[in-house]
Amino acid sequence: MSRRRFSNPGNGFDWAFLFYWLIGTTFGWMLADLFPGLATLAVGFTVGVFQALILYQRIDKAWRWALASTIGWIAGGLLSFLIVPAGLKILEGILI
Repeated sequence: MSRRRFSNPGNGFDWAFLFYWLIGTTFGWMLADLFPGLATLAVGFTVGVFQALILYQRIDKAWRWALASTIGWIAGGLLSFLIVPAGLKILEGILI
């Protein structure tokens, strides 16, 4: 089944895609706040799933986006845990 690749075939910017992307990302962050103990994993997974739902209209196998997002957030969380000193945890959000 072929997916629609672009909603506006010209050189214009796809504002609808940007809107859906921002809304999906925001919903992902809001849903992740329900799981405070699993912060990094929850954010990566929920944001990735909502973004994958948006990408589903445009690319094949969009589910891989959710998987890559989750793995990326886990890797970023581990790196920030290992690299950022305990006294500078305020910088952790900048690194991720």
